Amino acid sequence: MSGTACAARRESAREMEQAGRWSAAAEAYAAAFRHGAAERSPEAMVEAARGSARVRLAQGRLDEAEELAVLAGEMAALHGLERAGARALNVRGMIGFARHDLDGASGLYRHALERARAVHDDELVGHACQNLGVVANIRGDLHEARTLYLESIGASARTGDRTAALMAYHNLGVICTDMGEWLESELYFERGLELAERLGHVPMLARLSVGVAEPLIHLGELGQAGESLDRADRFARESDDREAAVAVLRFRGIVARLKGDTAAAGEYLEQALAESRAAGLELEQAQVLGGIAHLRYVEGRRAEACALLEAARDRFAALGARREPARLDPILAEWKASVLAPGPDPA
Repeated sequence: MSGTACAARRESAREMEQAGRWSAAAEAYAAAFRHGAAERSPEAMVEAARGSARVRLAQGRLDEAEELAVLAGEMAALHGLERAGARALNVRGMIGFARHDLDGASGLYRHALERARAVHDDELVGHACQNLGVVANIRGDLHEARTLYLESIGASARTGDRTAALMAYHNLGVICTDMGEWLESELYFERGLELAERLGHVPMLARLSVGVAEPLIHLGELGQAGESLDRADRFARESDDREAAVAVLRFRGIVARLKGDTAAAGEYLEQALAESRAAGLELEQAQVLGGIAHLRYVEGRRAEACALLEAARDRFAALGARREPARLDPILAEWKASVLAPGPDPA
C-alpha cells in the first residue's frame, strides 16, 4: 500500500472517530498501524497508535489507552519524531485526566505544550492549551482557563484546525456558565454547535447540546432547554457517551424540579446517580449528588439535603475541584442553619 493510501486509511479512521463509531475506528486504526508497519513508515505507525489510544480512552479502556499512548511516544522518540512525541504526551495527559489525576495530567499537558512551542506545532498548542484550561477550570482558576481557551482559538485559527476551535467554543461556554455569564455562554455553545454540525462531529454535538441547556435553564427558557436535552440524548446514545448521557439525566431532573414535578425530578436524578456509579464517573456523581440535595431541600427534607450536599462537597474536594467546595460551603452553612429553624422535615 502506498503512503497516500495509508494516509487515506488513517483519515477514514479519524472520520469514524469523529462520528463516535468507536469500534469501527479502533479497527481502522489497527489496520492503519499494520499497513504502516508493512510500509516501514514510523510516522504512520505512531499516528495510528495515538489514534487508537484516543479511541480506547473514549471507550473507557484506560489501561489499553495508556499502553498505546506510551508506545506512540516511545516510537516517536526512537525515530526522532519530535512533533509526534509531543502529541503522544498530550494524549497521556488526557488519560491521566480521565483517571482524575489532575497533577499528573497537568504536568503532561505542560510538557506537551512546551515541546509543541519548540517545534512550532500550533495545532498541538491549541489542544494542549485547551486541556490545561480544563484543569484550571476544575481548580477554580476561571480567568486562567478563559485565557488558555482564547489562546487555543488563536492557535486553531492559524492552522485552520476546526476541531480544536470546536472544543474551545465548548469550553468557553462552560467557563462562562461557571461565571454566571449566561448570554455569553449560550453564544459560545451555539457557535460550537454550528461548527459541530458542519463537521458532523457527533460526540461534540452531544456535549454542546448538553452544555447549552444550562444557560437556557438559568435564562428561564425551560422549553428550549428540554429540546436541547432531547438532541443531546440522541447524540449521546449514538456515540455511546456515558458522561453526556448522565448530564442529560441530571439536567432533566433540574428542569423537572423547576417545573414543580419533584417525582419526575427524583427519578431522573436517581437514574443519573446509578449510571454515573456504573460508569465510574466520579465528578459526575458529585454533581448529581448536589442535584439530589437541592431536590431534597425543596421537598423540605432539610437534614437529608445537608448530608447529600456535604457528601457532594467532599467528593469535589477529593477530586481536586477547588471551586465547587468554595461555592457549596456557604449554601451548606445556610442549609444547616435552616435545620435548626422551625419547619417541616419529613426525613
